[in-house]
Amino acid sequence: MKARYADGRVEEIAGAEALEVYRHSLSHLMAAAVCRLFPGTHLGVGPAISDGFYYDFECPETFSEETLPRIEAEMKILAAEKLEFEPLILSKGEAIEQFSRRGEHLKVELIEEKAGETLSCYRLGDLVDFCTGPHLASTAEIRPGSFRLLSVAGSYWKGDEHRQQLQRIYGTAFLTPEELENYLVQLEEAKKRDHRKLGKEFDLFSMSEEAGPGLAFWHPKGTRLRLVVEDFLRSELYRRGYEFVTTPHVARDTLWKTSGHYDYYRQNMYVFNIDEDEFVIKPMNCPGHIHIYKTQMRSY
Repeated sequence: MKARYADGRVEEIAGAEALEVYRHSLSHLMAAAVCRLFPGTHLGVGPAISDGFYYDFECPETFSEETLPRIEAEMKILAAEKLEFEPLILSKGEAIEQFSRRGEHLKVELIEEKAGETLSCYRLGDLVDFCTGPHLASTAEIRPGSFRLLSVAGSYWKGDEHRQQLQRIYGTAFLTPEELENYLVQLEEAKKRDHRKLGKEFDLFSMSEEAGPGLAFWHPKGTRLRLVVEDFLRSELYRRGYEFVTTPHVARDTLWKTSGHYDYYRQNMYVFNIDEDEFVIKPMNCPGHIHIYKTQMRSY
């Protein structure tokens, strides 16, 4: 597999490097397909990630799972055109001018924050993206049946909830269709074991946005299962020579001042007053365990 670097050289790549370049190039191909299908789209960022790739879009069209096959089909059309990933070295001013002319205000913001007087970009057909590369030499390197678009999610520009809300499309890719098929089978098996699906299906627990994300309300069946697991863990720990102790969830501030936690972690501790005394909800167990240890003489 051949990769083209920002300085224009083309080299053979393999292994993990090839997979990362392959996925990153597919994120650009997806961006090109989306821009062709949905005029008025503005680009965010689109990296390769551990299990595939994604791209963030600001688009007047609302994406859904039903949109993905259409985008995927357009990606295959573009790939068949054997387009080159053409590196461009632009001055900062040239890059700002070019992306401003294209209406890519998110890219302009990134470029303005970028240090240095020159920037690396890549052209793929009509798409120009601010990127250091490397990328595939051309879309001729993309194997049919080696990629799949998986899902649509919301995201915020730069991860800031006060900024623009974007649409993120996730995809995955492998160097061979066989590897992709194996991954998709594993993905389907994992979905069957998804705790959110099983929790609802078997009436084990529920979640509430009112309470907060990730906080489970255990129903009777779920609580019974949880107790079975806890009982197993306790018996196994006893069998291996461990002992259990129980310490207060609340203690005077003096305990935490003695341990040193108060001075270091005060801003992250939950502190409240009862009459004239200051109490703390325990952030960790060790001071209480040390207190128990000190109640008698012990031999090493």
